[in-house]
Amino acid sequence: MATRTITGTIHHPGGDIAWAAATVKFTLMAFFGTSVTTYPREIYEAVTNAAGQFSVTVSVPTTGSAAYRVALPSGESFSVNLQAGAALTLEELVAIAADPQAAQNTLQTLIDAHASQAATTAISAHTPFSTVAEAQAGAIATKAVTPAGLAAAAERSSDFDWYVDSVNGNDTYTGKSTMQALKTIAVLLSKTITAGQYIGLRRGSSWREELIIPANNIEVYAYGSGAKPLFDCSDIIAAGDWSKTGGQTFVYQCTKSPDLGVTTWNSVWENNVRLVRATSIANCDATAGSYYPSSDVTPPITMYVHASDNSNPGTNGKTYEYAKRQQGINAYNYTYPVIDGVWTRRNLNLGGSIRLGKYGSLYNSLCEDGNAHNLIVATGTYCYNVEARNCYHSVSSKAMFVFNQDTPNYEGVTFENCKATNDVLVNDAEGWYGHANVSGSFGVVKFINCTVERCMSPLSAVSFTQMILSGLTVTGCTFGLNANYAGATYTVTNLTIVHTGNNALLVQAAATMTINGAVITMPTCPSQAIFISAAGSLTLDNVRIVCPDTVGYPILMQDTAGAAGGMINFQNCTFDGFRGDFYYLPTAIIVLSDSNHFISPTSYQWVLGGTTYTSFALWQAAGYDLHSRTG
Repeated sequence: MATRTITGTIHHPGGDIAWAAATVKFTLMAFFGTSVTTYPREIYEAVTNAAGQFSVTVSVPTTGSAAYRVALPSGESFSVNLQAGAALTLEELVAIAADPQAAQNTLQTLIDAHASQAATTAISAHTPFSTVAEAQAGAIATKAVTPAGLAAAAERSSDFDWYVDSVNGNDTYTGKSTMQALKTIAVLLSKTITAGQYIGLRRGSSWREELIIPANNIEVYAYGSGAKPLFDCSDIIAAGDWSKTGGQTFVYQCTKSPDLGVTTWNSVWENNVRLVRATSIANCDATAGSYYPSSDVTPPITMYVHASDNSNPGTNGKTYEYAKRQQGINAYNYTYPVIDGVWTRRNLNLGGSIRLGKYGSLYNSLCEDGNAHNLIVATGTYCYNVEARNCYHSVSSKAMFVFNQDTPNYEGVTFENCKATNDVLVNDAEGWYGHANVSGSFGVVKFINCTVERCMSPLSAVSFTQMILSGLTVTGCTFGLNANYAGATYTVTNLTIVHTGNNALLVQAAATMTINGAVITMPTCPSQAIFISAAGSLTLDNVRIVCPDTVGYPILMQDTAGAAGGMINFQNCTFDGFRGDFYYLPTAIIVLSDSNHFISPTSYQWVLGGTTYTSFALWQAAGYDLHSRTG
């Protein structure tokens, strides 16, 4: 690796002001060619001086060239093209100008290429970066940044090929700059969008439309400041659409035509709260805050609703919305899509409100109110800082994140800093699930610093060779980590589980799970913390499992007859608070256990095969845990 120094100046639209000790944070995203991508691994941080100047050194490859995008939390960004050993020129540095309308009233952050010379120094597109005095978007070199100057910069900005702004855009515009942004997605898709083009979506925008990516290598980014641009798959039900349902006390109905298909599921929201799905019109009448659709397959449908306060939805002043569109962004049919900084919600289709194609990248996005799934990604994809929030389908196999392909060929899938979370426990939901539809393998699947909250289980998958989990946090789930794919290897480090259900660790297939470094807390444990039902292998090193439950007699570990031929290897572990057996292993599996600490508030014992060891001394006399201790 070689180092490069990125320097810059932060400006106020009305002129320079004091910026002492202001903090600038940004990430780097590097793109090598069109087929291989590296991703943000570090947040760079620099502190400005009184003039707003900052400097930070980054590492770049020593060989080859790569296009880099530098992104700020505010949504501003600039792109650079770095090549080892070459001077960085203005031709290689393009800054996105801030929205000129917002700039008149809002403090904007603009990144300027900056050196120590006066702003009057002559510059050109080939001026080396190290000698540039000041370069704005489009090489504007004015000392004071004014709204007029920003407008000019925006007109010359070349970071995106297309701009869409639902607030200030106009469908009669060209769509080629922030000042000429289109308004609707429909008009954007009527344009000729070709492979490799960039689409900019104005923050604060929202669309009740679907963005269908039309070519390979299309990249979609949020720009400006404010909330993530929203693709809402629901539509509002007008007050005048409601009529009273005959023969019912509290039910009102309307007729709608959602984009139904074989894998769709209707939903209704009242003031942004999803209503409970009733089982019949009569059940809807008996259940305040519920809805019942006449069909999930064939439109038009009749939607029956019982308002939460038993009122008339046409006159109560509340907003009612129903799932209308299949998804928010569909990029599944093309390769190398990139999506950054969007918000999607309320997909009608089971397959998620974002569908990401092969070798795609998804960054800094939220997929909310998922159907059976919140999002689906294909093989070879990378997700960074993506959240799936709340899912609700009635099927028993909901999965918030899904990686899926007909015939994957060891391309791998990576999730980093991603979260699957529900506001309340959803007992039949999984945070992640992956599978091949026909044949093949994803190869290595990676989870880096991911979080799962209030699901049935954190993850489950088939069609892979190895799963690497580093820094996984599981909170409030019914089950913990499960090795359930035969022949696969699970490598786990720095695991944290705060568990409210049963079985924090499971081996349910002839798989190999190795955990190095974990803290597992089980406030309640109805039966056993570790459950082994197949002839797999479970290795724990430096793992602490705490069970403060004072009700019943929870067991640390239990196996079944299916575990015959399996193995456990526990080293340097602490098992604290278990009131029943530590090891209850009636099946004669292989046990390697030593250098552990067993803590129990009651008497305890170990069971292996047909033998019960009623004291720790007897257990050690049998040759187990010779360097371990109790108490």
